Amino acid sequence: MRFQTPTQRLTIYIGESDQWKGRPLWQAILYRLREEGVAGATVLRGMAGFGAHSRIHTASLVRLSADLPVVIEVIDEEERLQRLIPLLSSMVREGLITLEPVQVVKYAHRRFPALDNNVRVADIMSRDVHSVRLTTPLHEVADLLLRHSFRAVPVLDESDRVVGIISDGDLLRRGGLAISAGQIVSQETLQAALEEVAASQRTAADCMTTPVETITADAPAIEAAARMAHRGLKRLPVVDDQGRLVGMVSRIDVLRAMTDALPAEEHPPVPIRATDLISAAITQDVPRLPPDAPLSEVARAVVTSPVRQVIVVDDENRPLGVITDGALIRWAEQRQHGGLVRALLRYFVPQESLSLDDSTHAQDLMQPVATISANMPVGTVLHRMVAEGVKRLVVVDEDGRMLGIADRQQLLNALLGAV
Repeated sequence: MRFQTPTQRLTIYIGESDQWKGRPLWQAILYRLREEGVAGATVLRGMAGFGAHSRIHTASLVRLSADLPVVIEVIDEEERLQRLIPLLSSMVREGLITLEPVQVVKYAHRRFPALDNNVRVADIMSRDVHSVRLTTPLHEVADLLLRHSFRAVPVLDESDRVVGIISDGDLLRRGGLAISAGQIVSQETLQAALEEVAASQRTAADCMTTPVETITADAPAIEAAARMAHRGLKRLPVVDDQGRLVGMVSRIDVLRAMTDALPAEEHPPVPIRATDLISAAITQDVPRLPPDAPLSEVARAVVTSPVRQVIVVDDENRPLGVITDGALIRWAEQRQHGGLVRALLRYFVPQESLSLDDSTHAQDLMQPVATISANMPVGTVLHRMVAEGVKRLVVVDEDGRMLGIADRQQLLNALLGAV
């Protein structure tokens, strides 16, 4: 690829022993360039040289500890480099900075390691998959999803071909179910919800999503990853050449397989490109509340949140905890607050008529929140998400202030270069 605007080369000449706030200056500059999103940077350690003081610095055996010259080269768009010059000038107290136009003939960066083309969908899919028929009563589908904590089931015709899929979201939107598969509720609430669905006398065919996107077992796993990333899918039914169900591949299956393609060390090498950092793969549209927010405000924020949770932050935007819809439902059930439970289950915004006790505040409802640094490589975040089985992580800056949230979909996009 080529740069679309005029390009320049920024060159910085410094000494190896130069420091910036307690660490080598070359390292501080490199990290700052990465944070500013430059296309790339290279640090060169010289064998010998001299500067304004005419003192020769050499790497000969006689003077192994000499202050060797270091050269940092950056090639990027002119506009970005011009913005960086004041910042870099303030960091380089002794040295030289030059800027010159260059012609970029070709620019291609190595993609983040994802999945080898030899890895097939069959190698990573789940084979023990529950399915339902077109005529399966909807309350049986709901029971299957809720009692076994499944997120979706394929729908098959008389020939075992996949003709649709039903997720917990489909049941919430079209099936009249008042509980998500991810919510832990009491047996009484669960049974009441199932009885309400049974009263409708509908079948799987009335609620399923169709047509459904499928993938063959012999397809490259990277193809499944690309479809999920580009179309926002969480799972794909896997079929044979006749369209018959043979398995299911999910987003976590793909992410788990990707961990095998990453360096084995606990902390993979720090990437140079900013797009290799988790800070390039976060969403900032996340509801936040202060710890003294009353219950009524908490309930409304949770119900209207796209991720069904809110982050509790202090006055300086540092995360203190998280409140999920499941935690709020369990709290309401323990206090036999049926109106609030129904509002949360049905995604209704609680009305003032519920008479919520505003003596309860966000700090009384929050749970510990998992955080990661914005400068953490995507590969390290992937290892942590897979190892801990978490879906979302709160991203914070160097001072612990919240920047946003990283989830599995954004992580997959980042790994495939889709962000």
